[in-house]
Amino acid sequence: MKRHLITVTLILMGYAIKLTARPVMKWDHGVGAEVKQPTIPKLVETIEEGKGLPKEALSVEAWVRIEKPTRWGGILSAIQDNGSYERGWLLGYENQQFCFALATEKTNRLTYLKDPEGYSTGLWYHVVGTYDGKTQRIYVDGQPKATSLTQSGPILYPPKLPLSLGAYRDDNENYPLEGQVAYTALWNRTLTAKEILQQFNARKQEFPGAEPSQSTPVLAGDWPTYQHDNARSGRTPQELPFPLHLQWSRQINIPPKPAWPPPAKQDFWHNKYNLQPRVTYDRAFHLVGDDNRAYFGSSADDQVRCLDMTNGDILWSFFAEGPVRLAPTLKGDRLLFGADDGFAYCLNPKTGKLLWRTKANTNPSRRIPGNSRLISPWPVRSSIVVEGSVAYLCAGLFPNQGAWHLALDIHTGKIVDSKPIQFSPQGYLAQRGGQLHIPTGRDRKGRTLTPSQRRSKSKSLARPVESPREYPFSAIATPTHRIAGGDGAIAAFQTETGETTWKEEVPGRAYGLSIIGGKLVVSTDDGTILCFGPEKIKPKQILREHPPRINQPPLEQVSAAKEALTSLQGYALVLGATGTQTLRNLANSTQFHVVAAVSDIRLAAKLRRELNEQLLYGSRITVQILSSSQSLPYSDYLFNCILEDKLGSPAPDYWQKDIPRLLQPLNGVAIDRAGILERGKPVDGAGEWTHLYANAANTACSMDQRTSGTLSLQWFGLPGPEKMLDRHHRSIPPLWKNGRLFVPGNERVYGVDAYNGTVLWERATPGSRRVGIFRDCGSMAASTEALYVAAEGICYALSPETGKTLRTFEAKHPAGDSVHWGLVAYTKNLLVGSTTRPNASRKTHSMATIREGTYWDNRPAITSNSLFAHERKNGKPKWQYIPETGALLNPSFTLTEDKAYFLESRNPATLQAKDGRATYAQFVESHGADLVAIDLVTGKEAWRQPLQFPKGVQNSSLLCAKGRLVLQYSRNDKTVRYDSRAFDSSSGNLLWTQTQDNRNRPGGDHGEQDHHPVVIDDKLIIEPLAYDLATGKRLPEYDLRRHGHGCGTMSASASSLYFRATNPTEYLLGERKLRRITTVSRPGCWINIIPAGGLVLIPEASSGCTCDFAVQASMAFLPSGKPQTESTK
Repeated sequence: MKRHLITVTLILMGYAIKLTARPVMKWDHGVGAEVKQPTIPKLVETIEEGKGLPKEALSVEAWVRIEKPTRWGGILSAIQDNGSYERGWLLGYENQQFCFALATEKTNRLTYLKDPEGYSTGLWYHVVGTYDGKTQRIYVDGQPKATSLTQSGPILYPPKLPLSLGAYRDDNENYPLEGQVAYTALWNRTLTAKEILQQFNARKQEFPGAEPSQSTPVLAGDWPTYQHDNARSGRTPQELPFPLHLQWSRQINIPPKPAWPPPAKQDFWHNKYNLQPRVTYDRAFHLVGDDNRAYFGSSADDQVRCLDMTNGDILWSFFAEGPVRLAPTLKGDRLLFGADDGFAYCLNPKTGKLLWRTKANTNPSRRIPGNSRLISPWPVRSSIVVEGSVAYLCAGLFPNQGAWHLALDIHTGKIVDSKPIQFSPQGYLAQRGGQLHIPTGRDRKGRTLTPSQRRSKSKSLARPVESPREYPFSAIATPTHRIAGGDGAIAAFQTETGETTWKEEVPGRAYGLSIIGGKLVVSTDDGTILCFGPEKIKPKQILREHPPRINQPPLEQVSAAKEALTSLQGYALVLGATGTQTLRNLANSTQFHVVAAVSDIRLAAKLRRELNEQLLYGSRITVQILSSSQSLPYSDYLFNCILEDKLGSPAPDYWQKDIPRLLQPLNGVAIDRAGILERGKPVDGAGEWTHLYANAANTACSMDQRTSGTLSLQWFGLPGPEKMLDRHHRSIPPLWKNGRLFVPGNERVYGVDAYNGTVLWERATPGSRRVGIFRDCGSMAASTEALYVAAEGICYALSPETGKTLRTFEAKHPAGDSVHWGLVAYTKNLLVGSTTRPNASRKTHSMATIREGTYWDNRPAITSNSLFAHERKNGKPKWQYIPETGALLNPSFTLTEDKAYFLESRNPATLQAKDGRATYAQFVESHGADLVAIDLVTGKEAWRQPLQFPKGVQNSSLLCAKGRLVLQYSRNDKTVRYDSRAFDSSSGNLLWTQTQDNRNRPGGDHGEQDHHPVVIDDKLIIEPLAYDLATGKRLPEYDLRRHGHGCGTMSASASSLYFRATNPTEYLLGERKLRRITTVSRPGCWINIIPAGGLVLIPEASSGCTCDFAVQASMAFLPSGKPQTESTK
């Protein structure tokens, strides 16, 4: 039905506000069953000076049903919330939480009090907000949900405000409610908790679903699906006779392997701390079942198992082709589940026999590393909801790569409906009212499909059990008790009184609870399953087994591979295996995850069974069934080692032809049955990113020629956000060299295989943190022989293969002053550095540092008091340049093969500054500055160019390309402007100047004044414009506006620009258009999209972000295009 929003003005007169037992204003549209049309927002009255509205105390009451969550929504409001001007009150919702907002004369600000548990769309709720002059409260369905003591005294009203029904409305905003309001009342007194509960109980029968339903679920059985039913209510009609006693416990040999790592510990920007993980659906093995059988899937070894509920024994197991992260669904004689291999499965629950298997996407088969396992780019990470004979599920994680909502016939597995979706489906699907709710990973809102969108008209009105704060991880309910899981304990509470009836300790966090066969089953995140029943018996304990340590010499092929490789981590592929010996030997001799590709189903079953018995399956070795008459489905460049098993049979021709394509280009070898070794070949046209801005010349362009065409997901997963710097600290970017990606974390560095995402090493580097890097210089550089990392007064040369220290270099100043190492850069045989005052570089991790140094105007830059060079191989000092007139500007350090360039202040005070910092007013405006070039061989001055600068300079940068040395700086002159000057790099002569008005207001808080220029071949990019590098002439054909929220600067390949425009985004120079790389993640706040090695690499840099992006992970994309530059298109 098309919805028309009509504003209706009602003039209410004659209200005598007196203390009364009745509300002073009331709107009653009937019982819930009769209210079906969307509520039309109404401007009830424009109120002056709060006349006629409660002032000392109030209560706002409503019966409401929300059909679609929005960022803001109002039920009844009398509010002004315009920037810092906040007045009045509101009963409404924010996203999927009811809220009650109030401002008083004490604070002059609104306090938004939220129900922490949220609401379900399509269900009726009774919501009340109260204020008694001291305490602000919100109630939902008769129960208190949150309290605040922030406000006190009279309610603060503005001179004029709208009283609105069904909308959040003030002078400049109007957010209509999307749903129905059946009843609303305004009181000029505080309703008591008892009165509110009475109000709820008196009318709850009029509103279907307002009280949790105890009706028989659609699916038959004790616990046929996660949280018992399709509504995920966690409610069962079955009673449990407390106290319960442990009957048996079983430690699953390989604990759960959750897909997503923990989040950062804090979000400084929003003042949020102790952040909790949002994606927890696979933290434990969730069990379903009926009578004496229970079933669960494993995220660790790809199996679905059936347990005997009487003793915990395994009755059968079934191998999928990838992790099974969510609980199966039991529907009569069918057990259904999805897996990361991109398939939906149906088994016979009695025998474990496969009944059917359906590919849940229409794309050609493909497998990539995802969350440290080889999986489909379109995994099934939703549960399966069954209604009648139809099973509903979702597939895919990245909508740009493909994601779908599907309906399957449960008898045949045939796809009866399939629709593309533009979100990331992750978690347990749930019926809410007449809609299907689809969780979307970190995006807390989720998405809903209406009956017409999903071929269903059935409804579920049951509502989930709420978890107590002390037991936050799970909750279910019987008619008389609520049972909840916490950290190291579970407990049962009486429903009526809330008193604790029973409590028991458990190992780990109890994420999984179910009631099967009259017994309580608990599953924890350490992989333990516990069964509690009424009988007091000696419990059976089944302990975890561990694989035996086998010291066997490597086989001939394995030994040859080890000698040829520089790293023994990543992925190995074995072709032609007929037994497990080579697989086991390779896994035992290396740290590879070993994959055996076989074409025979029976052979695969045999190998899996044997490896499982040896406790190796899933954790180290997996077997995948592939067609021998087709190419291997793995992504290009994926494997570090490929063996054609000498002890097995010859690999099919199709597979052998694929071997060169699959080898990691710079650390990959293949060995055939005859012992012939083949190495991976470097990617033709691939670029590098070895310094802060790609290279020591600061062009911010890798000149990678392989990044054109469509982008296919290459890998995703680690490193995650937990140990990264908070995004707003705008730190150094990742680097790429020789197939390795070096990712800076919080006082640490990760070495990652750029082609398959394997974390090769993690190295703590205390003192290495650099914040606000665009006001400083690069502190990390990657070369063939070492990764150079500065930490306080030392530069560490780390092994690219292991992260271990190869050599250290010490920063010294001839004056004997204590100094820290500033610049890290190299060219030819030299390591070039600078000395700074101790702690001149911003290094603290805090909101105070963000405020002081990473955004806004007139912030000081970091300066150095010398520039020097060492020989890279032996550490021998070569020369040291000591400025005499003023300090050296760190953001200006630029190196070519024969010269170093920088700005040197003519203000002596900049050298004397104890903090080692200078504002641009101090550095360039007061005395001017010199542009200096020195010879890298001798350290002697080559030329000097005196410069004058205008007022209002905010940031600056220097780069060199094709004989042009380009100085760029931003300045404030009513708006933000960018000036550029190009000099001949050999003589210092001025060649051209340019200025552009970016039309941003000064003082911007998202980097409007911080953009770094980019050089792509003969083009100079100064966002959002482009110029000819040689002449400075404007190139009008390029419009580089981002058209999305962006705070970082640009990086570039030979054919594209990369940046944040809300999501990771690419500007295709040849086609002159923007393209979203993903729609469900965000990059960092400086540079972390790196086009290098023939890939587009986006390591995690959004740490601390609490916005609703569905995915927070590192990832890489493989372009489909051939080598080219923009100019050759």
